[in-house]
Amino acid sequence: MMRKAKLFMAIIGVSLLAGCSRPAEAKHVLREMGMRQIQTSGYVFFSGCGKDTIFTTGFSAISPNGIKVRGVVCGNLFSSHVRFY
Repeated sequence: MMRKAKLFMAIIGVSLLAGCSRPAEAKHVLREMGMRQIQTSGYVFFSGCGKDTIFTTGFSAISPNGIKVRGVVCGNLFSSHVRFY
């Protein structure tokens, strides 16, 4: 019985994390910055985003200067910001 409860909780936890990435919103933010060839990679663990962050989406893209960049788009209900690695 305890094993089934742990498995159930693990499935619920993974399901909640899967909803914590918003690729469409991340692409919109990056396009507004002038990025192109944007590829998202989903939820990012240990992203360095603040405690009020609701979603994190990893990405790689080409900057307006033509340089390949990687990072994460962090967001909450009211705003989004980008962290580069």
